[in-house]
Amino acid sequence: EAWLEPIDVSTCYGNAGLVLQEMGQYDSALVYQLKCLAIRQEVKDTVHWAYTLYDIAELFIELGEYERAVEHHTKSLELRKQIPEVVSQYNVIEDSYRALAMAYHRNGNDDKAIELLNASLTINRDKKDVKREANSLRNFGEIAFDRNEFGKAKDYFIQSIALDASINNIENAAEIRVLLGKAWRAL
Repeated sequence: EAWLEPIDVSTCYGNAGLVLQEMGQYDSALVYQLKCLAIRQEVKDTVHWAYTLYDIAELFIELGEYERAVEHHTKSLELRKQIPEVVSQYNVIEDSYRALAMAYHRNGNDDKAIELLNASLTINRDKKDVKREANSLRNFGEIAFDRNEFGKAKDYFIQSIALDASINNIENAAEIRVLLGKAWRAL
């Protein structure tokens, strides 16, 4: 902290939080992410502030605190919408829509989740972003599966796998095949 600029200190805290999250130490990860967030808010680094809110929301999902996840994903999305250069250069809006949709789903609001996934899917298709389109379809499948709509889930998973295969996204296709297997078993 004595040698680095505040933004660099926040990056160290954020990275420590991400490492701890990967290790499954969610409470400790949250402590570091909150330190990171405080600095980014103080220096008004809106871009990284939004990313940190996103990371914190994902931690809340791991902790089963879905309402707080919705709250932080919503704040992240609001900030991201204010940064035109980031919106045009990266696909942060549709990523936020998908993440927020899954937080809403876990919090019991499937109508809002489906609305956000449809918005994400529209953007994905307009941009011809096959990878993110596949991810959106996967999320539709996960929601359908959780609602015991196994046939519908299977169809979404098959569509997602086909898109991933078309861009050689083997790892994601493999993960979705596991979900597809669960849907077939449930049927």
